[in-house]
Amino acid sequence: MSQRNIPTRMQSIEPCPLSTKLRKKYVNGRFYVAFLVILLIAPFNLGVLYSENLYASYIWNFIVQLISPMWVGIAPAIVADLVMPRMRAIAGAFYILMVSMLGLALGPYSVGLLSDTLISQGYSDAEGLKTALAASMGVLIISAITLLLACRYLPGDESSKLDRAKELGEVI
Repeated sequence: MSQRNIPTRMQSIEPCPLSTKLRKKYVNGRFYVAFLVILLIAPFNLGVLYSENLYASYIWNFIVQLISPMWVGIAPAIVADLVMPRMRAIAGAFYILMVSMLGLALGPYSVGLLSDTLISQGYSDAEGLKTALAASMGVLIISAITLLLACRYLPGDESSKLDRAKELGEVI
């Protein structure tokens, strides 16, 4: 890869190379990487939040920043695999809209609301925010459950994609 290509590759949304390799071997291979991210991100995030040493917290955060982007391209890649090529842009746009509305908008609002509630109940500002951030990782449980359900249904949905498209009048 040339140096000119590096900024473009870094800015693109593409699945983690490990998930692509696993996808070639297993139908649910991309989901396995998502599970790995969930399992690793929780303890490292707790390390960031509850570390007594500033430098240790920086190290934990560095590890979090290495692990957390691994999931970013997985979902759009799965969505693209499940729809016909002409529908990929709309499906990808809908995915980005949902991530923006649910994660990037509702997440900070919810953490701030919980933090303010904890502060009003007597927590210090720092402890309230720390506890709210730690509690927000409960979303990972919901993510794991939905990933388990997706693992159950993805093989059938992927294998029936062309049949479903023909039933709806798609010219293949």
